[in-house]
Amino acid sequence: MSKTKFLKRSPLSHVSFVSLSHQGKVRLNNEDRLAYQSYATDEQTPRHVLLALLSDGVGGNRAGEVAAQIGVDSIVGLFGKIKTLDDPASALKEVIIEANQEILNAIEGNQELKGMGATCICALIIEKKLYLGSLGDSRAYLLRQKTMRQLNFDHTWLEDAKMESIPGTKDLTRDHPLAHVLSRYLGSPHPALVDTRLRPEKRPLQADLTPITSLDLMKDDLILLCSDGLTDMLTDKEIKDAVRRKDLQRDIDRLIQLALEKGGHDNVTVILMKVQ
Repeated sequence: MSKTKFLKRSPLSHVSFVSLSHQGKVRLNNEDRLAYQSYATDEQTPRHVLLALLSDGVGGNRAGEVAAQIGVDSIVGLFGKIKTLDDPASALKEVIIEANQEILNAIEGNQELKGMGATCICALIIEKKLYLGSLGDSRAYLLRQKTMRQLNFDHTWLEDAKMESIPGTKDLTRDHPLAHVLSRYLGSPHPALVDTRLRPEKRPLQADLTPITSLDLMKDDLILLCSDGLTDMLTDKEIKDAVRRKDLQRDIDRLIQLALEKGGHDNVTVILMKVQ
């Protein structure tokens, strides 16, 4: 007799969520993909678990939407088979690394897919504790009361240059021609350096400090995941002001519409989650 799975899929979630993906006004197809799945752990006292993720096919690379689809499908499938959540951040990292290998396997089996890639941002919520795993420049934000802050790090030339304090980069913006060059992404032939760090609040990141890999959530906290089709069009303040909290579906519709009104130059995908 086979052993009962550690994670059992659940039709109900302890976190309410909505999502929306739009092709945008310029792109011929939508290379963004998203997924989410609720679970309950097979323990004496079951824990509620939600996995939510999105992946943005890398612009300019062939078959970006294929890489994004393989990424989200693999991560959800592999995560459902894990046997423990003793170290959630490590579990998330291992699943994303395996998903990266699935994309490389697909490329090896079909050279027409050579060069495909995708970003990845995964949010894992266990009861009221949040973990992230990311590659690329898709983002996760925390909206708490009247504040909003980015939780993950962008893996781009611009972010890396600022983190390394390279002279002349402090005041550069995302308008810089190299700003969107990714240093990490799904489908990279190099080892997948999955980032599970969360940005520290109210203090600079220092190399000698132990990275933060989890966040205690509070009732009514909102977690927003998005592709760069949103953050390239809207400032953080515009995003915060658009989320009015009374109706999550209207909030997400408003975000997409504002991105389109600003130009809609890219596919735009948003997942918005509220802690109960």
